[in-house]
Amino acid sequence: FSVGTYQVIYTCIDASGNKSTKTRTVEVVDTLNPVITLLGQQDMWHEINTPFEDPGSVAEDNSNLHVNIIASGSVDVTTLGTYYLYYNATDAQNNEADQVVRTVTVRDTVSPVITMVGDNEVYHEVGSVYNDLGASASDNSNESLQVQVDNRVDANNVGVYEVQYTVKDSSGNEAQEQVRLLH
Repeated sequence: FSVGTYQVIYTCIDASGNKSTKTRTVEVVDTLNPVITLLGQQDMWHEINTPFEDPGSVAEDNSNLHVNIIASGSVDVTTLGTYYLYYNATDAQNNEADQVVRTVTVRDTVSPVITMVGDNEVYHEVGSVYNDLGASASDNSNESLQVQVDNRVDANNVGVYEVQYTVKDSSGNEAQEQVRLLH
């Protein structure tokens, strides 16, 4: 039965044909709360600077009527951190579901990329000053990165030297080392 007031009529006829009728009023009520179920994981990891789409939720209610879910909260995909999405629902009889919370942690798991300025292999005249052209780094978190340079070139002695470039972002992701050979 759906929620509402109903009349139940009882009629009884005995062997002599005597008839008696009684009416009972039955009120069907809904006192049960709807139940919210998250689609996807309750605790989610999300990569910084990538689009986020909430998997959403569904609500079930014993009334078999549609239950509206109100979602609140937001995820700032441009900033590392933990964000909360809240889901609430109320059925037609004003029974409220227990609030459900999704935790979304925006993190950076992608390594930066080093780009050397100039060629990977350089020929240099012995005895002249060597000025390395350097390198830059980019990262999906858009943070400013300082490339570390290990330059042990002895420009006064013939040989093959390596200039090494490394960088690590604030999340601890290390770029693949880049090496310039100097002859």
